[in-house]
Amino acid sequence: MIRLNGVTKIYHSGDQILKALDNVSLSVPSGSFLAVLGPSGCGKSTLLNILAGYEEPDEGEYLFAGQRAQEVQSDLRRQTAMIFQEHQLLEYLNVRDNLLLPSLYSHERISREMLDGVCRQLGIEQLVSRYPNQLSGGEKQRCGIARAVLYDKRLILADEPTGSLDRENADVIMDIFERLHGQGRTIIMVTHDQRIARRCERIISMEDGHVVS
Repeated sequence: MIRLNGVTKIYHSGDQILKALDNVSLSVPSGSFLAVLGPSGCGKSTLLNILAGYEEPDEGEYLFAGQRAQEVQSDLRRQTAMIFQEHQLLEYLNVRDNLLLPSLYSHERISREMLDGVCRQLGIEQLVSRYPNQLSGGEKQRCGIARAVLYDKRLILADEPTGSLDRENADVIMDIFERLHGQGRTIIMVTHDQRIARRCERIISMEDGHVVS
């Protein structure tokens, strides 16, 4: 599904040059559950941004479903969901409206039955009338995951989805990811937590912009 060949991403700050990714090559078959493990600042989030199509590599090649990602941006965006550590829920909308908001831009029709089914699956059916400031961290994260599930994305990219959660809520989130993986979704999850990473089927480690193992 995904292949990176010698991908490098460079940022400039004044006279300084930072290689956030340095000659990264990676293959992720469809249906994989991959953890990207490493300390803060090692390039994990930059990797996710490139995989999501938010940024383009300065060097190297990104292939999505066998085609250059730059040439299939619409397909990439349509098939990809990004789950952020900070949830990205709009504070002035309740949970139901937050979940339905992407349909206004994608023109996808989300039925009441679909919405109710996903909310039951993730255990948030009692939360749909609440606003983000009325939710716990774990509840917000489940709402963020519900958005990815509701729109049936093939590729789920998760940036430190358990980073701000206690152990119990982190395990709940990982249980959900394992169910989604069992349904055939491809999941790439960035984390710095080795315990969480060990629940994935494959782990790659990063340091200073490199894949080291």
